[in-house]
Amino acid sequence: MAKLSLILEGKMVSGKNAIVVTRGGLHFPKPAFKKWRAEMTRQVLEQKPKAVMFTGPVHSYIEYTPGDLYRRDCTGIMDALWHLAGPKWGAIVEDDSQFKAVVWKEMPLDREHPRVVWVVEDAEEGP
Repeated sequence: MAKLSLILEGKMVSGKNAIVVTRGGLHFPKPAFKKWRAEMTRQVLEQKPKAVMFTGPVHSYIEYTPGDLYRRDCTGIMDALWHLAGPKWGAIVEDDSQFKAVVWKEMPLDREHPRVVWVVEDAEEGP
């Protein structure tokens, strides 16, 4: 069973509308998302063994601890995490379509230690 556990420290952002598409079809991230993605990519790559990249269906367990009272929806944070998981950034999965099941748990506010505990594992084993 392949399993990856990550702790991403810091406030999370929404991935919804974080990538701008120009009239010419060019895609680029908004500056705040680009900064968040760079920091989270650094954290993922520090924690993830280089050889780990899931190639089949995966399940995901996400434990989100907010650091402020700003209301973020779980699908927006998942969108940002799925973007981060792709081969270009965190190299956790080949494609975000591999995520087949998600367990989401929101924890109480912790202004000093906002974070996401993120577990990704082969779908055969399940969360």
